[in-house]
Amino acid sequence: MKNAIYKICEKLRGYSSEEEYFEVLQVQRNDNNEYVVVVKVIDSKPKETADESNE
Repeated sequence: MKNAIYKICEKLRGYSSEEEYFEVLQVQRNDNNEYVVVVKVIDSKPKETADESNE
């Protein structure tokens, strides 16, 4: 679990060498002084459309 959290933090900081990264959408602090971070995975590789692959 700890390694997964480190990987997420690397992607949030932009240090990941992978093609995808996270975009932070929202951060909320709850009653227990914990933070909830809502992120969206962004794939930086352009997706090929069917028309482009046929050319």
